[in-house]
Amino acid sequence: MTEISTGMNKTWLFIIGGVGIACLVTVAWLFYPQSVVAPEESSSALDIPIVATSTTTAASATPVAVAPSSSGHPLKIVKGDVISSWDFTGVYTDNAELTAKAYAEISRLTNLLGVGTYPDVNLYVSLANQYQLLGNGKQEYYYLGLAIAADPASGLPWHNLGVLMDRLGAKKTAQVAYDKAVSLQPQYKDIQ
Repeated sequence: MTEISTGMNKTWLFIIGGVGIACLVTVAWLFYPQSVVAPEESSSALDIPIVATSTTTAASATPVAVAPSSSGHPLKIVKGDVISSWDFTGVYTDNAELTAKAYAEISRLTNLLGVGTYPDVNLYVSLANQYQLLGNGKQEYYYLGLAIAADPASGLPWHNLGVLMDRLGAKKTAQVAYDKAVSLQPQYKDIQ
């Protein structure tokens, strides 16, 4: 009788554990922020030059697009918030190989804009993400603004702007962005 009881207890533990894991996966899927994945790289896009150029960085001589002023941006910096520097330590900062990889991806994504293969909002968010890896907050801010213009109903660019503003110390502005993300897509409510 003891063997049957122990076997039944193990079976119930496995069933309960499986149901628990399934519940956790479902909750994570429902409440985790939707992310945009950059389109797969094709072999024909490898040698495309960067088209959005206006200055170069001294260290790498890699062309970099310069963002216009924030006057036309959908997220204005809230009075009282101060951004002392738009630059921060990105994941790729001080790594020449990864920096080159990011600029190659920026070039590839830029050349996909307006083609119709992928939604422009996804491409703009992907471009912003590359600049985040490089630690270039001004460019990240700029491309997230373009993402909002491309799809005003998407909460993702607003959420990412909130993360950027938090990183830059503009807490009030970050809250405005987070609130807008939640108003557009309520699943962002518990994610900040």
